[in-house]
Amino acid sequence: MKTLQFISILLILTLLGFSSCRKMDLKQDDAAASKSMADLKINQAFKWETTKIVNVNLTGMKSGVVYINPIEGDYCFNKGFLSSSSGYNTVITIPSYVKEVKLVFNKQTYLVSITGNNLVYGFK
Repeated sequence: MKTLQFISILLILTLLGFSSCRKMDLKQDDAAASKSMADLKINQAFKWETTKIVNVNLTGMKSGVVYINPIEGDYCFNKGFLSSSSGYNTVITIPSYVKEVKLVFNKQTYLVSITGNNLVYGFK
């Protein structure tokens, strides 16, 4: 009796499994409506870059650790040691939409704009 119930349940589950897997056929009209990449019209002024390289030149009267952070968010683009004698010079890669960064130096925060591909600031 238990064998008959087991076989019946197994048969029902197998039938449900096969009947639920159906492939949907695409209509011929849908296939004709799709376009290839060559058919796309893209404005010549569109900028494909998602990041930009920024030259960083920071100077100061004191030495210490400087953080280059985004205006919003709690992460850091770059962290380095600013020397009072040689400053801090580096190259960083940031998202291309970033026009202003937050510099944290000696427990103070400074908002600095990026001019072109240069970040230049002198701490007092």
